[in-house]
Amino acid sequence: RWKTSSQGTFEVRLTRTTADTSDATVRDQVYWGTFRTTRKRAPITQAGLALVALRIKATDQLNGVVDQFSCVTQSIVKDWTGSAWIVRPTSNPASIYREVLQGAANARPLSDSRLDLTTLQTWHAENAAKGFECNQVIDFRTTVFQLLQDVAAAGRARFGMRDGKYSTVRDLSQTTPIQHFTPRNSWGFRGTKVFVDQPHALKMRFINPDQDWQQDEVVVYDDGYSLATATKFETIELTGVTNSNQAWKLGRYHMAVARLRPETYEIWTDVENLVCTSGDLVKLVHDIPQFGLGASRIKVVTVDGGGNATGLTLDDVIPMEAGKSYAVRIRKQTGATLLQQIVTNAGEQSVITFTVAIPAASVPAVGDLVLFGILNSESVDCLIKAIDPGPDFTAKLTLVDAAPAVLTADSGVIPPFDSQITVAPFLQQQPPTPIVDQIRSDEEVLLRNLDGVLVSRILLVLHFASGGTVPTEFIETRRRVTGSTGSYVRQTFALGGDSIELSLQPVEDGVAYDVLVRTVGAQGQTSDWVTTLNHTVIGKTSKPPDITTLLYEQGKLRWLYPTPPLDLAGFLVRAH
Repeated sequence: RWKTSSQGTFEVRLTRTTADTSDATVRDQVYWGTFRTTRKRAPITQAGLALVALRIKATDQLNGVVDQFSCVTQSIVKDWTGSAWIVRPTSNPASIYREVLQGAANARPLSDSRLDLTTLQTWHAENAAKGFECNQVIDFRTTVFQLLQDVAAAGRARFGMRDGKYSTVRDLSQTTPIQHFTPRNSWGFRGTKVFVDQPHALKMRFINPDQDWQQDEVVVYDDGYSLATATKFETIELTGVTNSNQAWKLGRYHMAVARLRPETYEIWTDVENLVCTSGDLVKLVHDIPQFGLGASRIKVVTVDGGGNATGLTLDDVIPMEAGKSYAVRIRKQTGATLLQQIVTNAGEQSVITFTVAIPAASVPAVGDLVLFGILNSESVDCLIKAIDPGPDFTAKLTLVDAAPAVLTADSGVIPPFDSQITVAPFLQQQPPTPIVDQIRSDEEVLLRNLDGVLVSRILLVLHFASGGTVPTEFIETRRRVTGSTGSYVRQTFALGGDSIELSLQPVEDGVAYDVLVRTVGAQGQTSDWVTTLNHTVIGKTSKPPDITTLLYEQGKLRWLYPTPPLDLAGFLVRAH
């Protein structure tokens, strides 16, 4: 090997310095095998690449191309310092998120004007405080959107757009609602609930650098469970997570979401949706899920001599009960919200009085939306999960419970699910409780079908007890085989008078049933269940009555017999 002092073109000559030999065992001929030239310069001139130099000493064990080579790397991208974006090594999900949108790997990188940098900067600070990182090797084909979702998930966020700019949707603690929704400004309510078989623990799988970058898992236990008591496990694969503490925090978060946000609500609304963005906090009042006790519009504002609002006249009535405290939440035309306790006046009222007057500077206006309910439960906090645009500036909003406890699940106990249902006073009233006079299933209550076949049934004879506060709309019965854990068979019956007969069928002869009956009011109010347990269906299983007297007179055989049962087939006569 020769080192040259400069670059250029050189001639190389090989000369043997020893004399030729005449020995027959020595071969003097020389062959030139290989000649290589190396230059000290960058093998790749493309900018924006991180390069690794690998120098290997050739041995008998080296053959062909090195096809397995690993190293620990970190992205060198724009990172937020708290005051500016600078290029430096970072694993913060916010910085990686921006790189996906603007980096060289994106075929159509975006300009800064297309990004919601303010939200990314705030998210960056949150990730740094929580110790959230995103470390992933992208050696496969994927889409920009999918990669953004994966990176955002590592920082407990998801992809979102805000004011036409690329942003994220984060689960945040919020106190100021962006909008208020009631049956007065929405329609088409629909609710869905997932009945989760809550696991005792979650196995969170991640890549562990302390285990030579192999897959590892951390077990996140639900409150009250441990290694000794947990039997139900679920597994979650984490993408971009390389820290066991981060995996544990994400596991507690997902466990809390499954418990505290099992329901989703869908509503349609008009242009009032335009101020909303995914992740925003909204107030919801609706009679279907029984959130709050009602909603109306302001008809008249009552003011005192100083211009302070002392009460309201509403365009609809609101129900109140004695001994309870109530409040109204008023959405002003500016979008601001006012929460005022009102004087309890039992009954249905359209005129209300505030316990404390609203100052003149904040007086609401006629037409403002009013949400009404129990104090501190006049409405329900929800987060906007999705917004699906419709025609003429309408949109379908998908909401979930705000459930702020999911944000503290990694530092405290996860509370039980709260349905936040507020039962209206009229729904607390009951129709009269039914009294069962008889329950029969013998031959005397058999039914004959049109084809003449007799079928068994359970016949309930009942009447109403006094004391019901609302009229009965219909009667509901449920039955199932005694000792069974299956679902009940439900039947409903319209009213037919003070004394009512209910026919329950189909039933099987010789089988015992548990029977429940109750009354239901026009608004869904129900009486208490009246239960009859372990009633065995007789049907056609009993023997017919015996003949009491047998006579033979004037060559004729006669006998006396009581009223024959419906399933009597006839008499058998034998003579010998």
